[in-house]
Amino acid sequence: ALTRIRQKSTDLRRIVQTALERNVKKYDLQAKQLKDTEKELQQLKKDAALSDLDAILASREDINGVPVIAASAQADSMDSLRELADTVLDKSGSGVVLLAAVSGDKVQFVCKVDKGDTKKGLHAGKIIKAAAQAAGGNGGGRPDMAQAGGKQPEQIDAALRAGKDMVKNLRG
Repeated sequence: ALTRIRQKSTDLRRIVQTALERNVKKYDLQAKQLKDTEKELQQLKKDAALSDLDAILASREDINGVPVIAASAQADSMDSLRELADTVLDKSGSGVVLLAAVSGDKVQFVCKVDKGDTKKGLHAGKIIKAAAQAAGGNGGGRPDMAQAGGKQPEQIDAALRAGKDMVKNLRG
């Protein structure tokens, strides 16, 4: 009787161990698939933001001798908006980049100023503050980089104009 109980216990242990190993393998596979899907989603979001790049670069205008790009963009986070602003400034070579993106019922802004242009009196913090205030928000930052938020996404166009006006004022 004792031998039979030990045998059943051993069999039961094997069954449970096999089921457990099978479930762990399923979990690992699902975790890998989820990670791959998240990576693919991030790449698609990045591609969507970069698909606007040509249109954003085409919005370039000269304000008192400074190239200024002020545009709306697609970005799902402040990080991706900053990354896009970096890319636009790199492609532009110099000047000011002011980007705005709607996020839910808010608007986010990023302003980048080429280091050489900060020496000409341009200040990203002042530019972004003017833009954000036009959209019911506030913000600030360093001479070369600033970020802000606003509560009135419908005011993006007015905010971008306010940012460009601040560039005019700073370049006087």
